[in-house]
Amino acid sequence: MKKKIYPKKNNKKPATKREKKEVKKITHVMKVEALRLSRAFPEMGFALLLFKHNVPGVANYVSNSNREDMIKALRETADMLEAKNDIPECKGEA
Repeated sequence: MKKKIYPKKNNKKPATKREKKEVKKITHVMKVEALRLSRAFPEMGFALLLFKHNVPGVANYVSNSNREDMIKALRETADMLEAKNDIPECKGEA
């Protein structure tokens, strides 16, 4: 049985129609991209993180891994990047 993939939502509820529309768009795009990633790389785990610039603590993510494995991978990646040990194929600015 295939594992369900869905965006994990933050606890903040959208207050306005504009915010609700934005959340709906984010959710749709993240689901589509998660499906594409899982089909393209069926043997790999992924976490797609989407956040607003300069708004601390607000992010949405989608992952095909269990929460503990995803957090471990994110921590390891952050540690490597902070130590300036970039992933060889991904060096450079985004």
